[in-house]
Amino acid sequence: MGKHNGPHVSVIVPNYNYARFLNQRIDSILNQTYTDFELILLDDASSDNSRAVLEQYRSNPHVSHVVINDVNSGGVFYQWERGLALASGELIWIAEADDYAAPEFLAKCVAELDAHPDTVVCQTGANCVNEHGDFTPEERFDMWAREGGVYRVSGGDYIRDHLRWRNSLYNASGVVFRRSAVTPDMFDDIRGYKCCGDWLFWTKMAERGGVSVIREKLSFFRRTSSSVSAVCPSFEDVKVMMWLYDRGHFKPHSVDLYVAIGHAVRREHKFVDAEALEIIRTRCGVSNHVFCYYVFIIVRAVDNIHRGIFFAWHRKM
Repeated sequence: MGKHNGPHVSVIVPNYNYARFLNQRIDSILNQTYTDFELILLDDASSDNSRAVLEQYRSNPHVSHVVINDVNSGGVFYQWERGLALASGELIWIAEADDYAAPEFLAKCVAELDAHPDTVVCQTGANCVNEHGDFTPEERFDMWAREGGVYRVSGGDYIRDHLRWRNSLYNASGVVFRRSAVTPDMFDDIRGYKCCGDWLFWTKMAERGGVSVIREKLSFFRRTSSSVSAVCPSFEDVKVMMWLYDRGHFKPHSVDLYVAIGHAVRREHKFVDAEALEIIRTRCGVSNHVFCYYVFIIVRAVDNIHRGIFFAWHRKM
């Protein structure tokens, strides 16, 4: 690898109306034990006092850009793309404005990526907190075989075992990735997504290299009633599933495909809206979504007994 004269890491903070969380977010970045980073602060025409909060940090030596939009871009993934265009670091951390991180988060992710050049994505676990900063232990997203150590796997295996079934890289704030793995067309079919675009983004990244999961909770994932995942259009997960199907990650008329469709039906409370059903019907020739739902129920019951040996929404990392 050639010598890189800029910061090793670019930290991108995309913000929209999260002024009440911004100080904690930015301070948790500036307090990282790893310090070779630039900080890119983006605001998407917030209507609260976000601009005033961001301006407090403009003179900080880590801050390389403060970009405040006059007009809202229409989606968070436009801001991801904008931040990446400004970034000069070899590694990228998209630190969502309402989350925060433990001081050692960046050091441990950078060490893992530097030690394993074929790995393109590194994730840590997260503690879930509410808008008041209180822990919500009933919300758990990390499916680990045990605490500690690193789960390290090829990108293809990670897609097969995890990303085919759910967005296991559930919180961008808990992920550091390689900028070199982001292709110019990466966002072409992602920009319009409201919430599942990150699922598609991580899947595309995993097609380009390995994935490491540090089994430590080093990020704090804030969940509020206004969180993007709480207002997600119902058919976006089906669109991601069809992208996976088109890329060959599901075989036509396979049990895997039926289970994935049944899983989507379950997520929509046993019903999928008309647009999603039409996508499934026209793209993979499956019209009986109720049959798929019962296939999912049966396979899941067997899978519970075998601890995820067949399908990986139960499989531990």
